[in-house]
Amino acid sequence: MNIYYYSLIFQLLCGILPLLIVINRKAVFKTELVIFLLSSVIATIGIFITTKFQMYNHYIHNSYLIIEILCLCQFYFKIFNSKKIKAILFSVTGLLLAISILEVIKIGVMIFSMKIISLCIILISLFYLLNNLMSTSLNHINQPVLLINSSFIIYHGSSFILIYFIMNIMSNNLWHFHNFIEGISKLIIAYAFWKLSNETNLQDSKT
Repeated sequence: MNIYYYSLIFQLLCGILPLLIVINRKAVFKTELVIFLLSSVIATIGIFITTKFQMYNHYIHNSYLIIEILCLCQFYFKIFNSKKIKAILFSVTGLLLAISILEVIKIGVMIFSMKIISLCIILISLFYLLNNLMSTSLNHINQPVLLINSSFIIYHGSSFILIYFIMNIMSNNLWHFHNFIEGISKLIIAYAFWKLSNETNLQDSKT
């Protein structure tokens, strides 16, 4: 088994961890994040199996990206309070879906769409981070949400760079770097979920 398969296993285990926290801990987790994480795990398993048997698997990747657009945009739609920002997010979601579907129809693989999706998520998450830090005191910052937001910055920031070298990466069998980075981002989300569940339990014990 080469490093690519090890990286997929690492990515899969890291993706399962926050879901296990959802199952075993008493806390209110955002539905769109749970769907996003579950679809990531399913996609990773699908890619692992299809790669093992040398089967066509672009449809798995395409489907996952569509779900990612819907879930992450919905996540930010909920955590932003401004109606103007919500309207912009709604428009961005529609634009990303249109670009992605057109590319799938045209060439069958979402390559250009991946760049646009990553860029948009980077800009949205950076804006949320800066807006939150400037408008909220450190004592009132929602740390779990901030951690989740940071995981998106790390993953999509790295992905945006990797996509520009995708041909060299794929030809030199270096895609495992992407898998390890995604796994690390899921570990951050798992920690955020664990922290959120602990905060919820602490609040329950005080009531």
